[in-house]
Amino acid sequence: MDTENTRKREIRFELRLNDRERAAIRQQAEQRGLTESAFIRMSALGQPLPTRKTEIEVEAVAALNRVGSNLNQITRVANESKSLNADSIKSLSSLYKSIKSISAQIERKIQ
Repeated sequence: MDTENTRKREIRFELRLNDRERAAIRQQAEQRGLTESAFIRMSALGQPLPTRKTEIEVEAVAALNRVGSNLNQITRVANESKSLNADSIKSLSSLYKSIKSISAQIERKIQ
């Protein structure tokens, strides 16, 4: 992690706003899951602003990860017990890798 961004911030900066400006900043910060300070700091420094993940997006990634984890466990047990042939094990492993890849792609897109 970048130590410059994790260092304790001790310098205060005063900003004068009218009610409408303050409300707009508060609303935009909330939409992105940020504090007002973080929103203003990131905006002023030209840093990319995150978008808040919807509940559906979070659950979709979690569900896909659970499926991948279950598939990995099935593949491991099948491989250890020799209950599946090599082609079936290879197919399960390939499917597991695909699920992990898709999950990572979704995670990157919703961040």
